[in-house]
Amino acid sequence: MSDDARARARTGAGRQLRPGKSDGGGAVAADVLVVLRIVHVCMVVTILVFGGLMAIVTHPAGDAMVGTSVPVRGEPPPFLTPIMAAVAAATLVAVALVRRRMALIRERGSAAAAAGTEAPGASRLFVPAILSWALAEAIAVDGLVLGIAHRAMAQFVPFAAVSLVVLLLLWPRRANFQPGGGS
Repeated sequence: MSDDARARARTGAGRQLRPGKSDGGGAVAADVLVVLRIVHVCMVVTILVFGGLMAIVTHPAGDAMVGTSVPVRGEPPPFLTPIMAAVAAATLVAVALVRRRMALIRERGSAAAAAGTEAPGASRLFVPAILSWALAEAIAVDGLVLGIAHRAMAQFVPFAAVSLVVLLLLWPRRANFQPGGGS
């Protein structure tokens, strides 16, 4: 074995994460759940970073602090807020549809396990989970755009709050990635 191969084996480098891997009893591999939780926490932290950016942009000395200004003269068009709110509402519907798809995949896994056939692994749930979180985070991005356009934290906060609540409700639980698990 080469020195490079020994180093990779010792550190785990080059090891491919296989989200569908289970311990044989349908349980999700612990490393998959850890990865999902880290990704989830990063998405929540990103929304908090957006809030910090909004605090800088809306601060009276914000232009001097970051050396930028919003290239909009006067107020943004009055229809911008309702359009962004409608986009956020549509995004919530998309989150619900993706989560429903996850539930269907889990149900198929339960049926397959009951029939004694190979159940779909957690890898089938990995992508929809991250997709649903990204959609939830996009709601905060809508608020960020509004907040910057209006130069007002009040435009950002409701979108960020909805985004955070949805993300916290979608916390990755072990049961969500097992056949017959939760929502």
